[in-house]
Amino acid sequence: MVVFDDMELERKVTVYDKAPWKRAETYGEWQTRSGDIYIPKIPTDEPLKLECQEFLQLIAGNGDRRKVAEDGARVVRALDRLTASLTNA
Repeated sequence: MVVFDDMELERKVTVYDKAPWKRAETYGEWQTRSGDIYIPKIPTDEPLKLECQEFLQLIAGNGDRRKVAEDGARVVRALDRLTASLTNA
């Protein structure tokens, strides 16, 4: 089981090692086992701040503008396909 909490400063993601262990006597119930808890280290940088910093670096002439343009075009194509699939459904 994984819990994501964007508001938490230190533990944005917590991974619990839990799984069904054996079926209980009554229908549809399981006994579960619990294992370790893992909290991966995730940087606390703000994504919007990082995006703005990258944009300012591109304006200043640093970075690969072609790659950014190609990535942006891929995103727009994917969104266009998703929109088309919704209208055809």
